[in-house]
Amino acid sequence: MPMTLKGKMDNFKAKKEAYMDLVKAEE
Repeated sequence: MPMTLKGKMDNFKAKKEAYMDLVKAEE
C-alpha cells in the first residue's frame, strides 16, 4: 500500500520526535 505524502510526513515527524526524545534521555 503506497503511503500518501501526508502519511510519509507524519511518519517522519513521529520518528524524528522519538529520536529527539531518545537524545534528550541520554543527556
